[in-house]
Amino acid sequence: MILSADKGRATVVLDKVEYEEKVLRYQMKKTYEQLKKDPTASYKRKLVAILTRLKNEGKLSDDLYCCLYPTLEKIPQLYCLPKTHK
Repeated sequence: MILSADKGRATVVLDKVEYEEKVLRYQMKKTYEQLKKDPTASYKRKLVAILTRLKNEGKLSDDLYCCLYPTLEKIPQLYCLPKTHK
């Protein structure tokens, strides 16, 4: 695999099996967990409801409402960048 390093604009060539092993070890730390379904749409609905309420109450201007309104629903993905100093 050809990847960008985490710092310094370096390019790293790494064996795919080695990369996958490092990712699995990283996931074992229990910092992250895999979700059963994507909650993005639900969070967007809640945020839009709050923004609409604040706009209707006069606490948000039309311009600020438009700036804060979520337009992109990009699902977060896990990826790892190799450290060149290790």
